[in-house]
Amino acid sequence: ITELLLVEALTAAERYAPSAPETQLARGIHAYFYDTDWSIAERRLSRLTREYPNWADGHQMLGIMLRRMDQWPRAVAELEAALALDPRSLTTTAFASTARYMVGHHDAAIELARRAQMIDPSSPAPQVNEVRTLLWGLADTTSALEVLQRTPHDAVYSWMDFVLQLRGDPEGAIRLRERMPMGGQPGSRWQLAMLHRDVGNEATMRMWADSARAMSERGVEACPPAERDTGRWCLQIALAELAIPLAILGDTVAALEAVRASELEHRQFHDGYQSTIGRAFRGLALLELGHWAEATEEYRLLLSRPSFMHPPMLRVTPATRPLRESWPPFLAMLDSIEALGPFLDRSR
Repeated sequence: ITELLLVEALTAAERYAPSAPETQLARGIHAYFYDTDWSIAERRLSRLTREYPNWADGHQMLGIMLRRMDQWPRAVAELEAALALDPRSLTTTAFASTARYMVGHHDAAIELARRAQMIDPSSPAPQVNEVRTLLWGLADTTSALEVLQRTPHDAVYSWMDFVLQLRGDPEGAIRLRERMPMGGQPGSRWQLAMLHRDVGNEATMRMWADSARAMSERGVEACPPAERDTGRWCLQIALAELAIPLAILGDTVAALEAVRASELEHRQFHDGYQSTIGRAFRGLALLELGHWAEATEEYRLLLSRPSFMHPPMLRVTPATRPLRESWPPFLAMLDSIEALGPFLDRSR
């Protein structure tokens, strides 16, 4: 229904005001969201920003879209151009924070997240951005805990279990996670399975892993047709996530098949943002399967581009402990990635 309404509105706008900036923006949004034709969306939005360089909405939408095309330096530049024109925009500030985080500029990401919190203290997104940067970017549990303790929002507080994991308290993480709403995402379930395995609860581990497997299988079935690009990235993530509980349950053949199928979807369609999630899940599944060389390579490819995962977190998270303790090439890989510095600085 939403797409039909947009098409009707766009058709009317093209009839009465075809050259208006709002009409050009709508064309770009339709190409991006509904046709998933990013090359056309990029051309339309780039032309819009050239013709109306002082219109924040055009720069904002172009920056958001460029993330998908893996053009992170341009995405950062466009989002910050929008921010200069409209410094009170919560959406632009939050996206700019995420973009800075993805390219490894953690201090700038935290500063932007705090600016967004000042714009709208009731929104959980800025706090999530700050906590994510502190934990996944810097592995700074002390500062993350300070943020978590001053916000009551579930979307932010749910990160507390990760703090407890990093601090070596899997029992506390289990108690917290089992009290939190899990929704329709299998990730909470296979993470609980891993936590119960860590404390020796074999039966409970299998229960949660089996629940995650069933939910992941439904997720694969629910993806759009693979002929559409949205279906491609959906399948890439869903198949990779299915591989994790299968590996935990010891179904190595099915887990490896899911990993390979996810890799095939990745080769056929690359999304600069969603592909990082698929890589992270495949790396974890391969680690669970004992394919440590392949897991290390998957993490190397993940870290070689802007990503929500960064070396400091991979050095401390319990998930990668087997690689850190028994596979020296993994730590050597992290050293080589960190020696390159933040991605945005490498690309200049």
